[in-house]
Amino acid sequence: MPPRVRPTVRYFYPTLVVIGVVMVVAACLPTIVFGRYANVDEAYTSALGERLLEGYRLYQGAISQRGPMMYYAYELLDALCGWDNVRSVRVAGLIFALAHLALTWMTGRALFGEGVAAVATLICAYALAVGLGAHDGLALNCEALQVPFALGGLLAGALGMRAPRGTARRRLRLAAAGLLYGVAFTVKQTAGLLPLPLLAWIALDGLRSRERRRAMIDASVYAAATAFPVAVFVAHAWASGTLRALWYYCVTYNLQIHRESGYGFAGWVSPLLVLLGTHTAYFFLVAVAAAATAARWSRRVSLAVRARRGRALLAGLSVEDYVALDAFAALALAAAFPQHFGHSYLFPLPMLALTAAAGARRALPPGRPTAGLRTALAAATALGVVLSALATTAAFGLRGLVSHSELVFTIAGYIERATSAQDKIFVWGFAPWLYGYSHRRPAGRYVFATYVTGFVPFFWWDLPSEPARAVPGSLTDLLGDLDRERPALVVDAGSVEIARPMRAYPQAAAWLRASYCFESRIGAVDIYRRRGDGDTCPTPYFPCPSTPFDHWGSPIVAPMPPVVDDGPSGYLGFAFPDQPNGFTPGERPMSCQP
Repeated sequence: MPPRVRPTVRYFYPTLVVIGVVMVVAACLPTIVFGRYANVDEAYTSALGERLLEGYRLYQGAISQRGPMMYYAYELLDALCGWDNVRSVRVAGLIFALAHLALTWMTGRALFGEGVAAVATLICAYALAVGLGAHDGLALNCEALQVPFALGGLLAGALGMRAPRGTARRRLRLAAAGLLYGVAFTVKQTAGLLPLPLLAWIALDGLRSRERRRAMIDASVYAAATAFPVAVFVAHAWASGTLRALWYYCVTYNLQIHRESGYGFAGWVSPLLVLLGTHTAYFFLVAVAAAATAARWSRRVSLAVRARRGRALLAGLSVEDYVALDAFAALALAAAFPQHFGHSYLFPLPMLALTAAAGARRALPPGRPTAGLRTALAAATALGVVLSALATTAAFGLRGLVSHSELVFTIAGYIERATSAQDKIFVWGFAPWLYGYSHRRPAGRYVFATYVTGFVPFFWWDLPSEPARAVPGSLTDLLGDLDRERPALVVDAGSVEIARPMRAYPQAAAWLRASYCFESRIGAVDIYRRRGDGDTCPTPYFPCPSTPFDHWGSPIVAPMPPVVDDGPSGYLGFAFPDQPNGFTPGERPMSCQP
């Protein structure tokens, strides 16, 4: 009769996972309670989802450079809950974060045992709640949408390879893995390498077992399933006449423009060093996963050398190798772009956590953790809980502000009071949350000015190269949209975060001067009101652009292109940042023009 296991030991690992879940829920609460966007990506995608609901076509009337699945998912959320319902976005973000944890637990438990699953899930919970920060760890961005599909594909693929060769069970699981990987790819292109490790495993298994025909059928089923979601979206784009635009923004733009800026070792490593300094624990996790993988492969190489058989190097390919290959494939694509956005590193996180924990699985028995191990894991979990509680308390104290200052609500409130519910507005720059917070629909196909200016985030000093990086004809197309949609207000937020004001571009400056009057400045944001046909502006003066600030109101040291507006411009007088500031009729301000 086997010895009885005390409940405190039997349920130790599941209890740790429950604690991790509580940490993540607590971290999400401030943004849900106060209704705050956790990341600028949530705001811009909600705005694009609204344009899709209005009937505009993706990549033509609503444009960004990620995969189509992300925008259609937001369109569905907007249709169900309202495009300007910030709390629904935050609740959806929490649901995907919990799915992230659940699938990490399920994958680790099925492939390695409860000990590995619990440690990997706790690592992910800590990263989501504290380590990456709410603006990267909890936001409903591309990576948050990708992770459940990628982990589901990883689990289905490993379970498929455990099934007998040539059986329907194996092929169904491989097909499921392919479909899930394909969906992850259609959310964001950084999932492009994930299907390859499983394909290699299928091929090596066929060579080792000498059942090449069955392996070819398995590989064909898997490849077809992987390609199916992509084919569906390509067929849809072809039928709707947007295939060329989809290819340009999803492929050409990313490779030729978004990836190019600052690329080269110095430009690539500088932002990486900043990320390393702010997320040191993450890169320690990478180091542990890499060390565990290197140790396993060094033993394999040593055995192959001693046996003098090259085939022995790959003969023992295991589920651990498969997970590690997926982890480092995802990490390589996260680090492929010079911007090194923190949320890009969310995607490889669970696979790296599983790889690192699996490397220590001999110390993590599946059902009966030792007293020393329980003490160590309990202490680490307690530290995570304390840090999570402090972060959550701080977020409540800031009223849920995790990605911008309170000034954004002052500007949004002004816009809401100055317009009717049926009006559209246009925000130039990098502040799309003004749409959702003011509950005013976006005008124009671009919710970011990056496409029309050639500015690439984080590379303010590439100003001379930017004209060549602007999407050809984009400014003409945008201004044509605005002529048709006639936004009641134009909000020039170009001095916030990107340091590229609207009036620094001749075509945009002339258009603004011809149809709008300057009304007010709040902080670094200039607000212009559309004037009626034949009407004159109360004052002919437009303001000199504000010096650049970030979303928190801190100054940015960055070059700004000069204003090219031919009309009269002048300096505004002093006002507090949260107070509207403008010219009085008849005022003759000091000119800012040379």
